[in-house]
Amino acid sequence: MADQQLQHFAARVYLRAFIDPILSAKSKHQVWTYSAGSEPEAKGVRDVAAVHDYYEVDLPGTERFAEKEFSKVESAGAPILKKLRSGDINLTAEEKSTFAIFIAMSMARVPVWRELIDVVQAEATRRAVELIAQDPTALNDVVTYITSSGRKTSAAEVLHHAERVVKREVAIPKPSKLVNVNEVIRIANEWQQYLAPMV
Repeated sequence: MADQQLQHFAARVYLRAFIDPILSAKSKHQVWTYSAGSEPEAKGVRDVAAVHDYYEVDLPGTERFAEKEFSKVESAGAPILKKLRSGDINLTAEEKSTFAIFIAMSMARVPVWRELIDVVQAEATRRAVELIAQDPTALNDVVTYITSSGRKTSAAEVLHHAERVVKREVAIPKPSKLVNVNEVIRIANEWQQYLAPMV
């Protein structure tokens, strides 16, 4: 993997609107940040709402793929955001659609949303196991598949594990970071169709 890169979960073009004008007059282009239990602190936009390798997955050919997608959305949304900030709220249908994608991507890429994706996907996996466990034919198909796939697992072990998943005795592992990031992009693109008429 390449050197770590600071990757933003809030668009810098959006954050720049919150630069303190008093600090900016002193050539300090900073925004005020606050964390519970600490004093407010002025930081440069580069260092706000960012985490090292937030979107990176350790898979050849995927280097910076999410950042590239977000960059396209931010570049398209930036002039519309500037237009709205100037007071011009008359957007064309195309501008509304473009800005809806910008809003959706902004909502879907924050840490709390990514954590929710992990929780929902784990629960969906658990529910799928529950449904399979209730259907003898489906359960038999899964047992046959797993035991014939070359894994050193007996049918009894597969059934026991499924029972433990249903009883919530086994934690469902978090999906991979690649699955999570792809889901963020998919959801943001899906939300666009619902947000565009409202913008």
